[in-house]
Amino acid sequence: ISSLQLGGCVYFMKGPGVDPEIQPALDTWSEFYRLKADVAYSLPHTTHDRRLVVFEKIKHAALPDDDPESDLLLEELSSAERKKWT
Repeated sequence: ISSLQLGGCVYFMKGPGVDPEIQPALDTWSEFYRLKADVAYSLPHTTHDRRLVVFEKIKHAALPDDDPESDLLLEELSSAERKKWT
């Protein structure tokens, strides 16, 4: 995400229970990102609810490459793992 240009957006396709994740994200990243959209929707022809959460980059982070705390830990969840969270 560090290469994202100012004004660029990050899109998160989440389940309906995303509320507990939004405020901590804002607390941590509000200097650099703003919540641009939070849209609840249902998948057509199903009973599955989802949320689209969009953050817009408003400021570049100045983290030196040699700072060990500048590395972000990312975790990828497979489809099978995601099912237990929805």
